[in-house]
Amino acid sequence: LTVLDRAVSRLRDETSASGKLDLFTALVPFLSGEPAAGTYDGMAPQLGMNAPAIAMAVRRLRLRFRDHVRAEVAETLADPAQAEHEMKELLAALRRAR
Repeated sequence: LTVLDRAVSRLRDETSASGKLDLFTALVPFLSGEPAAGTYDGMAPQLGMNAPAIAMAVRRLRLRFRDHVRAEVAETLADPAQAEHEMKELLAALRRAR
């Protein structure tokens, strides 16, 4: 969980530096789950985006999150080449914890 928290912090810092902290704050709940039907439509007016643009922003946020998780995992390893294996193990552990 610490690895995930650190990855979220990196992502927050990255989006803040690019002036998109409000968007990050609105979309961060969707990093780990799918929204209910119509959720993006309901958010569209406040974000000044349409639902497909919000869906794309969530996809991009998830991809960056994955990159940051991978970087955090790699920093814990003596051999960063093992990061992909460790990512699979982390995902399996998270699934078991649900």
